[in-house]
Amino acid sequence: MGSKSQYQLALSFWKASFEYLMLVENIARETIVQGNTWFITKRWQDGPVTEKEYHEGTKWSDHTIIPMLFNLYHGIELLVKGFLLARSQTEVKPTHTVQHLCRQFYNAYAGEGD
Repeated sequence: MGSKSQYQLALSFWKASFEYLMLVENIARETIVQGNTWFITKRWQDGPVTEKEYHEGTKWSDHTIIPMLFNLYHGIELLVKGFLLARSQTEVKPTHTVQHLCRQFYNAYAGEGD
């Protein structure tokens, strides 16, 4: 078992991860509510669609998804780091390599689901 301070650190990582993951969920919900608009049309008599109109009309579209993916990725990273910190023998380095963290997680929790 880990120390109390180690568990508190793990809890802080979990709390931060849930905030990132909640943000991703909220963005995804709003994208759906806004209709996931990809293009804007208007009557030709009214002139071309301006850059401002396009930005405003498509700001909740999933083609602007890169920032949301960053938040998802970071939320997963913090979640896994929290679980690794909860294990006393696991060292968590300040890196952003999710693949390495997932391997560490797999090794630290092997057999847990059996």
